[in-house]
Amino acid sequence: MTFLEQVFNKLNEMSTIYNHVFNISSPYPQTDTWRNRWLFLVKKAIREAIRDNKPYTKPSYLTTLSALTSQAIMKLRKYPQLFDYYNEKIENEFQLAKYGW
Repeated sequence: MTFLEQVFNKLNEMSTIYNHVFNISSPYPQTDTWRNRWLFLVKKAIREAIRDNKPYTKPSYLTTLSALTSQAIMKLRKYPQLFDYYNEKIENEFQLAKYGW
């Protein structure tokens, strides 16, 4: 299982755990709340996936890995056909951070 697939599995688990029902009368705050909830869950899933794969030989690359994964998830919502491209790119960055090669 690749790192991006781990993040998506965590995101799926968290979306069932943090499934709140919001009762707001106006649709605009509700839309904003759902968008913020989605971003919160994405960042939390990335952090937990990084934490599950400890130890790392080059922990300085974790910031790049996190940013690249976040960017990929946001792009994949609009362009799901880019999954293989981002999966390979993130896996290369993960191997670099985890094993140093």
